[in-house]
Amino acid sequence: MQLSDLSQEKQNNVRFIMEWVNRMTKQHGVALYDEEGTEYNWGTALCRELYGKDWQDYMYKNDITCPDADAVSKAEIWENGDLPDWIHLPNDDVEKNKSLLVALESDLGKKM
Repeated sequence: MQLSDLSQEKQNNVRFIMEWVNRMTKQHGVALYDEEGTEYNWGTALCRELYGKDWQDYMYKNDITCPDADAVSKAEIWENGDLPDWIHLPNDDVEKNKSLLVALESDLGKKM
């Protein structure tokens, strides 16, 4: 499917979300985490918020391929600083980041 195959509204939604992901990434970084340490990017975090932890299955079963008006609305809310409680940005938890870095360095050391 190409963007031009979609209705104008869907094209606008896709463009908005793509630009929003870029803006959020520049402002907050690429990765964010939930309370269990699962890593998300801004697009997948938005899907999780809209459709739940099993968002991939939900989207597949319901043939959701494009962001809708609810996704755009939620993205605008997040961009204005009102993030859901389950989202943890890397800068929110310095000690957790240090632990992740130590684990990563350990894994890299094992591979070398």
